[in-house]
Amino acid sequence: VRKDRLLAQSLLSSLYKTYLIPIGSDLSYLSKFVAKWYGNNLWGDLQERYPHKFKNMIYRRIMSLSERRHEIASVLYECSPPLNPIDDWKKVTPAKTLYIAGSLDKKYSFIGRLWEKSGGVNKYVEINDAGHALLVEQPREISSALVGFLKDARIANTLGTSKEISDEDANVVNDVKTDNKEKLDPA
Repeated sequence: VRKDRLLAQSLLSSLYKTYLIPIGSDLSYLSKFVAKWYGNNLWGDLQERYPHKFKNMIYRRIMSLSERRHEIASVLYECSPPLNPIDDWKKVTPAKTLYIAGSLDKKYSFIGRLWEKSGGVNKYVEINDAGHALLVEQPREISSALVGFLKDARIANTLGTSKEISDEDANVVNDVKTDNKEKLDPA
């Protein structure tokens, strides 16, 4: 929690400086900020494992921060799991919840295993050799986990044992998977 707050504070303080410095200086600051942020162990040595993906992710994050740092700082301030009021978690329906974490993301894989043991999720999937940037690192595995979860829910719905996920919802995910096949598996 403390780290997220420090990151958010740093982003907000740099926002005010942007009015006084040239864009090149701001981008230089953001590059250093992102390198430090993505250099911690939450990301599971992503830079060494997938250098090209890491470089692209860093570039996109810098561009995003240059436009939307206030919103990203707000997310860091408010969305760390320990900061959410217990009432937020009461709204989570375990039967409708799929929790996915990377095995190299010690923080969120630990939370996922706890939730699985406590019955707080329907299914917990841990993606091997992935850190916090799951969609960047393992898009196929994420897609497979989502589709499998929705298919299981769809089968349960068809058998009349569950009304949690409709056929329409499962079809939407299958359509997305089909549409993105070329992106996930370029020939």
